[in-house]
Amino acid sequence: MAIGMKASSTGSANDFKTGNRARTMITKVKKIIRKYGLDDKSWAEAISSQYFLLCLAKQLKLEKHDYENLINKCLKPFRVTYEFELVLDDKEILITPEETDRITKCMQEEDEKDSYYKRSAKMQAVNINPQLMYQNFHFGLLVRNATTKESDVLNKVKTLCLNRLVSDESIDTSGGWYPYRVPWITGRILISLKAIDFSQYQNADKLDEIIDDAIDSLYQRINEDYAYWRSGVGDWVTKWESTALCLEALYVWDSMRDHLKEIERIITYVCNEEQRQEWLECKVDFSEAKSANAVLSAVTLASVVYRVTKQFYPESFERINEEIIAFFDKVITQIDKQGVYNVQQYCTLPQILHYVVAAFETDGEEVVI
Repeated sequence: MAIGMKASSTGSANDFKTGNRARTMITKVKKIIRKYGLDDKSWAEAISSQYFLLCLAKQLKLEKHDYENLINKCLKPFRVTYEFELVLDDKEILITPEETDRITKCMQEEDEKDSYYKRSAKMQAVNINPQLMYQNFHFGLLVRNATTKESDVLNKVKTLCLNRLVSDESIDTSGGWYPYRVPWITGRILISLKAIDFSQYQNADKLDEIIDDAIDSLYQRINEDYAYWRSGVGDWVTKWESTALCLEALYVWDSMRDHLKEIERIITYVCNEEQRQEWLECKVDFSEAKSANAVLSAVTLASVVYRVTKQFYPESFERINEEIIAFFDKVITQIDKQGVYNVQQYCTLPQILHYVVAAFETDGEEVVI
């Protein structure tokens, strides 16, 4: 079948088997969420966790009392003035000195391993502002969180986030959001913006232009030697997760049709046997932060590869889809048996659950079960 054509539904035994396995996994995901609740303190404190839990609530139609509690947790960084104005307390979104040191160290180690970062001063770790990077990431998540329910307060939060995201300080002069060095920041923000309606926003035209530049910048940042996106923050976020987020951003904004050869190059690279062994065959282990992060990266990339190949590269999809589903099944079964409290990162589990469910969505809305 030609590149760019959607795979047709054959009604084959394999399709039936895949559908059954998908339904079983979705059932397990619902079981895990119901066991703890959307607002459980073990996984709902960090904004990244809140982001993925709110996505899951929408995906699986679990919008009940604990869903409203979760939304209220998202408002923690704000205070209300006597004139009923929302004011962001920047202290609530600052990363700790320990986190700053870790990110800086990861970037410095990446500089030593990859000469790409030494080609210009703006790309070097010593010149990156981790605080501004984190704030962009924060607002990129919060803007979507603020649109999960209609209310005057959340509309104010949404506008505040959009104002931050279109500010000169937040935009990188080379395209996308600061820093250019870290492409997945731009990817995550693009994914969030695609999920919201900003047509009535006073700076909507400006935001549209920023988005177009951001999408172009992601194509410019594909590794020139091997077809993936660098992390920019070393081991803090793997190259597989960075590649997944950038690929997903281009997918949800429907920009791939004009770049099918470039995207095919990425799919070919990440799905070749050597690379696939590194991410898709990783050990499912949540006992340590590093191994849990490897599983998270693999699930995120697997979900995006599943969707992209299913729509645009059916031959690649036929070769890899059963392996991806088997991997999802292994991960979800392990989480179901092990429980939440052994997962060390706040956002690890909600992100994994979200991306497993997202693989079986149709047009980003209906979960195929």
